[in-house]
Amino acid sequence: MRRLYMYVTPTRLNEAIVKRMGSRVSRGSVDQIMVQSVIDVDKLESKMESVISGLKWDFTKKLSSRITPGILDDIAVQVDGKTLPLNQLGHIAARSSQIMLVNLTAAPQAVGPAVRAIRSANLGLTPLQEGCVIKIPIPKMTKELREQLSKAAKQRAEKARVGIRKVRQKGMNEVKQNGKTVSQNDVRMAQQHIDSKTALYVDKIDRLLDAKRKELLQS
Repeated sequence: MRRLYMYVTPTRLNEAIVKRMGSRVSRGSVDQIMVQSVIDVDKLESKMESVISGLKWDFTKKLSSRITPGILDDIAVQVDGKTLPLNQLGHIAARSSQIMLVNLTAAPQAVGPAVRAIRSANLGLTPLQEGCVIKIPIPKMTKELREQLSKAAKQRAEKARVGIRKVRQKGMNEVKQNGKTVSQNDVRMAQQHIDSKTALYVDKIDRLLDAKRKELLQS
């Protein structure tokens, strides 16, 4: 006797599972199951959350209303045809509450480029070279400096938005790849889910930026 096999799409399989579970599953849970058959939702959200965590770290450690050595970490320095963050070229520390030091003994060729990069970073800093060490007096928090830090916060927020959009695009590409084995309804649901999460995380960035600018300009 020959046996007949019927192909069951992920959508039909999910609906069958939900039907068996009955009232224990909500409509939202049904949609979540179907979306999960197209894209790894947890992975998508984890990547977006990572972008938000990075922005929070920058706002807390590098763009405070009180100047700290962390403000120097990501200053881009061009050395030997490469562009590297300052904290990869030397040791950055606070010698006192008035002075920050950048020790570039391990990369003496970077001293001149680092001085120029710090001056052009629009952070109100005046670096002074002493051999392979750069001494930076910590400026008072003036209105002009607050505005410069606020501008830097906007730039970091925009960088975070770009990061979220990149995660979105990768998610859409995954949906396109997996869409060959599921229904168009599931594909549309997955795309809508990604767009919804994108809007949610961009809004988080906007709210973080608003709070940071208020702190910098009003404190």
